Amino acid sequence: MDEPIIFKCEDALWQMLADGRRNWDMRLWDLSDERIWRLAWGHLKGQDRWEPDEKWVSFRSKATDEILTFRYEGVEFTGWAEGWAFFLLGDQVPPENLDPETLRPFEEAAPAETAETAETAEKAPAEAEAGKAPAETEAAP
Repeated sequence: MDEPIIFKCEDALWQMLADGRRNWDMRLWDLSDERIWRLAWGHLKGQDRWEPDEKWVSFRSKATDEILTFRYEGVEFTGWAEGWAFFLLGDQVPPENLDPETLRPFEEAAPAETAETAETAEKAPAEAEAGKAPAETEAAP
């Protein structure tokens, strides 16, 4: 899993993001910056909806070192701000739902266990005791 994308920001901007008064961030469109490069990539979903490959972007307050993480919705450009990109932010991840190592929501930080993987995990010890491989017990003659 890639490192989280984190931008440092002045405390006034951070406060506006934290309070929900701002749902975007403007950065120089510099593709030599790995964070910008990663945010630039996406794919078409359906025929007319672009979906970014990156799902999360974080902002660290220069004043307090606190971090906010948001769902990343995409990037827009405008003629009156040539050379700049507007990164659109979705919902903020509540701090209690954020994995401190990955800065992603807990449900995305580790692969979710499905019913099938849970069932396989339960069968494995019993099959190992019987000396059979999992495939041998599943296929009945």
